[in-house]
Amino acid sequence: MKNVTLDIVLAEKIKAYIATHQLKENERIPSNRDLAKIFNVQRMTVTMALNRLVNEGIIFSVPRKGYFVSEKKIIRDLVKFESFSEMMKSKGLKVVTKLMSIEIQKGDKIASAALGISEETNIYKIRRLRIISDHPFTLETSYIPEKYVKGIENHDLEGQSLYKLLERIYGIVLCGATQEISMVTPVKEDRLLLDVSEGEELLLLRSVANDKNGKKIEYSESLTRGDRCLFRNVLTRKEV
Repeated sequence: MKNVTLDIVLAEKIKAYIATHQLKENERIPSNRDLAKIFNVQRMTVTMALNRLVNEGIIFSVPRKGYFVSEKKIIRDLVKFESFSEMMKSKGLKVVTKLMSIEIQKGDKIASAALGISEETNIYKIRRLRIISDHPFTLETSYIPEKYVKGIENHDLEGQSLYKLLERIYGIVLCGATQEISMVTPVKEDRLLLDVSEGEELLLLRSVANDKNGKKIEYSESLTRGDRCLFRNVLTRKEV
């Protein structure tokens, strides 16, 4: 059995301290010195435990101010297919959407290949910033062939779900999607929009959504802050 080091034990005790003392998000926890006294351990052990909790996303550090309780991560389930707006609404969260740009373009190799269309096909490129609790959460870029959604720029893309708009105006009902997740370093423009530090990586969710006939309607790329989101899937073992 793998040995459990003292800093691991202490990290669990600090987690329990945060819970039992009902410390709120962004509330400062006791200092390194105070924690050493509370748990009767060396300050070096406290430092190691705190670093472990930072890596787990339980707390965060502010230079010359101390450690603070992190905001709880928002769980995005990958089991059920639904729009971002619907998912956040089901969690009781209010989403503010800002339309950053919308344009018709052609020649995007990745989007065209994902949708199975010619690079000469006109595609709408829609970029929207999603904000939760006054903080940027994810930057979504959707690619939809123009022939499916002509004139979509004339509709409200901030005050309603894109998927609901497709269903209500264009009669397109998206029923499923294939998705893949990776880590990427964002370009400067995206980094500034999401308010993350230079060099910080983001979660990239690529998705191809289809209708009931399997027709590929939308290719999307969602850049999400890893410090605010946790993707979750449920796996079941097949009977053998």
